[in-house]
Formats: sequence, C-alpha cells, structure tokens
Amino acid sequence: MATKKRKVDDENRTFNPAWESEFAFLEVKGKPVCLICQKTIAVLKRANLQRHHEQLHPDFKDVYPPDSNLRKHKIQTLRDGFQSQQSLFHRHVKCSDSVTEASFKIAWNIAKAKKPATEGEFLKNTFMDCAETLFSDFKNKDDIIRQISKLQLSDSTITRRVEVITDDLFSQLLKDIERAEYFSLALDECTDGTDIAQLMVWVRFLKGEKFAEEMLTLLPLKGQTRGEDIYSALKNFFHGPGNSINLKNLVSVTTDGAPSMVGKEKGLIALLRKDPEMSAFFSYHCILHQEQLCSKLRGGALKETMDSVVRIVNFILAHALKHRQFRSLVEECESAYGDLAMHAEVRWLSRGKVLCRFMQLLPAVRMFLEEKGQHNLLSLLNDTFIENAAFLTDITCHLNSLNLKLQGRQKILPMMFNDVSAFETKLDLFVQQLKEKDLTHFPVLQSVARSLSPIAYCPYITELKEQFSRRFADIKAMKPVLAFTENPFACDVLSTSLSVRDLQLGVERAVFEEQLIDLQHNTILKERHKEESADTFWISFVPKDKYPALFQCAQKILTCFGSTYVCESSFSAMGIIKSKLRFRLTDRHLTDYLRAATSEQQPELKVLVKNMQTQISH
Repeated sequence: MATKKRKVDDENRTFNPAWESEFAFLEVKGKPVCLICQKTIAVLKRANLQRHHEQLHPDFKDVYPPDSNLRKHKIQTLRDGFQSQQSLFHRHVKCSDSVTEASFKIAWNIAKAKKPATEGEFLKNTFMDCAETLFSDFKNKDDIIRQISKLQLSDSTITRRVEVITDDLFSQLLKDIERAEYFSLALDECTDGTDIAQLMVWVRFLKGEKFAEEMLTLLPLKGQTRGEDIYSALKNFFHGPGNSINLKNLVSVTTDGAPSMVGKEKGLIALLRKDPEMSAFFSYHCILHQEQLCSKLRGGALKETMDSVVRIVNFILAHALKHRQFRSLVEECESAYGDLAMHAEVRWLSRGKVLCRFMQLLPAVRMFLEEKGQHNLLSLLNDTFIENAAFLTDITCHLNSLNLKLQGRQKILPMMFNDVSAFETKLDLFVQQLKEKDLTHFPVLQSVARSLSPIAYCPYITELKEQFSRRFADIKAMKPVLAFTENPFACDVLSTSLSVRDLQLGVERAVFEEQLIDLQHNTILKERHKEESADTFWISFVPKDKYPALFQCAQKILTCFGSTYVCESSFSAMGIIKSKLRFRLTDRHLTDYLRAATSEQQPELKVLVKNMQTQISH
C-alpha cells in the first residue's frame, strides 16, 4: 500500500517571535520574510531561516552583535521601513480598487440609462470641470481632482465593464432559475432598425418570497422567422454553454399570438409540445394583444368616421406650413390642447388620443378648413360624422382605460382576467343604457348628440362584447383555477378541482379537494387573506407542508405572465439603444445593454473588482 505523501501545510508550523531578533525575519501572511533583503522563505523552519541569514548576511552579527541595543535598534528600523513600504503598496492597491469600482458604477449607470459607451469620457471631463468649482475651498482639492483623473472611462473600457456586469447578472439569473421550482416564459418577436428580427424572451419565477421578472435573452433571427426557426434558436439557447435550466419546470408560455408562435402544426408552441424534453405546459395569447385586437374597427360607418378623422388630421399636420398656421389658430382660440395628434396604428393608445384631441379642437379644425377652402373635407363634418366621432372618442376612452390597467410589470393573471371580465360587464351596462337613451358613460356623445338615436351604437358594443368573449376563450377556460388563486375561500371545490385536472397542474384531484376544504375552514388564514394580496398570501402565509397540492397549483398560476408587456417595453428600450446613431451595435452588446436597462437585479461590483487586476487611468 502506497504511503500518503506528507504536506508541509499539515505540519502546523508557527513562527517564533524570537527569530525576529535572532535572524532578522518577520512573519507576513504565514510566510517568513527577511527584513534585510525582503526575500521569502518557503518553509517555516528554524534551520531554513538560520541558513539564509548566515549565508546571505554573514556580517550582520558582527556589525550588530546579538542581544545588543544596537541590534534591537537596527531590527526596529528595518521593521518600520518594511511596514511603511507594505502600507504604501496597500494604499496604492486600495486606491486602484476604489477607482475601478467607481468606473464599474458609472458604466452600470450608463447602461441602465441606455446611453452609449462614449458618455464615459464626457462624464469624466464634466467631473473634472465641476471639481474645480465644487471643491475650491477644500484643502484636499488636488487629491480629489487627482482621483477623478484616474477614472477609467474610455468607450472601450465602459464596454468591457458592461460585458463583465451583464455576465454577472446572467450568471445570477441562471442560478436563481435553477433554484426555482417553476418558471414561465413570455415571447415576442420584433424587427430592429437594421431589419434583423429579434426574439425577446422573458422569464418569471419565484425568488425568495417575491416573483421576479427578468429578460432571459434576446435572440437574433438572421434568416426566416418561421416557427421552426424560432424553436431552433430557443433550443440552441437552452443547450448553450453554462445553461442548465430544467425545461421540465416550465409552467406556461405567453406569446403575441402570431402564426409562427401558435400555428397548429409548425408553430413554436406546437413544436415545444412535441419536444420530449418539455413537460406539460399551457399557453395562451397575450391579454394586452387580445384587447387591442378586440378594439379594432371592422368596417361600417364608424370605420369610415375614423378614416375621415385621420384624413383631416393628416391634411393639417403633414405639411410644416399648415401645421404652424393651425397651431397659431389654436393659440388664438385658447384651447385646452395646443395641437392635434398623429395617428399610429401600432401604438396602443394612439386612436383614443387622436380622437380626444380632434373633438376638443373641432371648432379650430372647422375654421382652419374654411380658411384653406377645403370644402370636400368640410363636407365630412356633418352632424352624423360628429356624433360618430364623439361615440368613438368615448368608447375608445373606456378601452384605453382597460389597456392602462393591463399594462405594467408584476401583473398576475387572475387580476388581469378580472379587469377583462369587469369590462365585459360594463359593455352589457352600456348597451342597456344606450337603449334607454342614457348617455351617462358617454359624455362627449352627450355634449354633441342632436339627431341620431344612441341605440344605433348598440350593435357595435354588442359586437365588441362578442369579440372579447371569443378571443378570451382560452383564458376563460382557466376561470375556476384563477378564481381559486385569487380567493380560495370563495371558490367551488368541485368545479375548481375539475379545472385543475384539465390544466394538468400535477396534483391528485382527491388530495386537492380535501386540502381545499381544510383551507376554507381555516379561519385564521381566511382573516389574513382579507389583508394581503393574492401572491403575498400564498407565498408568505399558506403553510406549504400543510397544503402542498394547493400551494403547488397557486404557485404555478402566479408564475404565469398575464401578457407580453415586458417584451413590448423591452422593444421600446431596444429602439433607443440600437438607434440610427448606434446601428452597428453587435448582437452581444445589444443584449448586454438591454439586460442592464431592464434588469431589477444588482451586480456584485465589489466581488467583480476583487476578482480582477485593477489599474488606474494614466
């Protein structure tokens, strides 16, 4: 049997303080260092120190006899000089670390603000100029300015700093997802300013006692954007280096509803369901996109009215001279709004803003068209047109209010579904009141209504209600489970358990029903539920070990994205980052800057600085 080799570290050798006077050695970080030549001895043994002292410094004992005051004074002088040298070195390293950490913080703020890397030098020059004034009365003004001058803020340095920071953020994110029991994805695709299709992928998961929403990745699609292409790009990412996300933990996928996403045979969702690496998950169309599709005008008099409004607005705003003249006219009229708004079909709230401005500035619009002799456009402004435009203004205002409620991060699916359901009930109320000629919820129409009966608008609202019912059918199928997640004390046990079974949430029906009945009779939790939000109640107050099946179902529902709002808002940020002035930004750097701009995580800057060799600017 081979003998285990002995290691020096296992001998537990210690430094004898007497060796300092005897051999002029000092212990530094566990190693003996000669105070005369400042060489380090590898092994802490008396014989090694003695041999070094006698061979390299044989005259020392003659000049400074042992145990003499002269020797003690010399050793003290050598020690003080050595420690002063060490202190100077440590100060230099600390200064370099501080300057590097500061440059990291500046790079982090530049990236979060979606500014270009060239802003670093601009900020440094600004700091230098301001320091002369701000610290003019400070005794250490020169030291402050010297420190600022050492900041490393060139464009290439800022870019490297952002790369290091976002690598750290991504590493943190992967670890958090791996620790989470479940996660959900939100996917959307958009074309950037250089005609490259970008697939935005966001992830939602439970982190501690709160749900986190973070950008998982941005995948450029250089060729086609079919379902197969999106699927391939997504799979390549999940199988990428360092990525160990367990796809079996995927709960749901929210998409924008494009054919490439939801195609029956070759859409992304269909291909993911066929993938053996995936477990059962459910998918649905983004609630915000559905709401927008429901609100689209589909022909008829109202569509013609909206087209006429856009035509008149474009006539006024399309030419600079006419636009200036119209604004001057509006200023003379002292209107609440100073100008009209251009219509953009892709902007969610655009139609409402256009109509609201148009109705507010209608007298000025009429006067301007008369001045310009636009009789063909003036002929459009009859009573029927004005009443139609007023009705459109009111109903679009209601739709925009719903849209604003659905926007934002950390919107849970049950609450978003409640907002949609409440709006459908409002539509029923609108129809009933319009039949009774009650215009309580249509103030603009009420202010201009003359000849047309409001009953004429009932078919449009009825059609709008039907659109909501049809388009939200997939979400409505989940209604019992959503109601359970929001309020488990008011839901029906039987219908909820059947819905849980249909959604394949991974719990036994019998166990779920028994635990739900037990929970509904827990008066302490019932009182607590009245004081807390749904997600806080389930995560922080419901005992997981006592109600494991209920907790699992609620956690899966709360993990779901209600919409792809996070993707849409990220595309807006992408438009700022990859602007016309920065269109040569690489895919890697676009992803880095976008991650920094959207992330709620914080980089561990001190750790990053500690793990690198710091250097000041010269």
